[in-house]
Amino acid sequence: MIHKSTIPTLTQKYNDLHTLVKASYADKQEREDVWQSIRKILINPDDNSIHASTMELFEGMIELGTPIGHKDIYQQNGNGAFPTQIILPMIERKEIDRPWCCFKTGGDANGELFRVIFRKICP
Repeated sequence: MIHKSTIPTLTQKYNDLHTLVKASYADKQEREDVWQSIRKILINPDDNSIHASTMELFEGMIELGTPIGHKDIYQQNGNGAFPTQIILPMIERKEIDRPWCCFKTGGDANGELFRVIFRKICP
């Protein structure tokens, strides 16, 4: 008797996350922008492998399967707040919901740009 594993592989999780992003955004350009930002932190550019530790950030979202959203936060240098200090009040005000993750997507001489990915709150 052959037993099939029910534990998803990294590739299955990656594909499930991509499907979730596609299902969460109606606008094609926005969907592609969000996916490319996620893909950039998931894939090791040296060998195209998936970072398992980074995938863990998204596992709760994949498991829930509910639509996700995002907010971009520009943090000026020297303001002293970490992105989590900005995000936690957003959770308390019910602007975003858990699970969520935050990662840097860019920046300039004056500050850094972070993207927060979170489960959308459905009314």
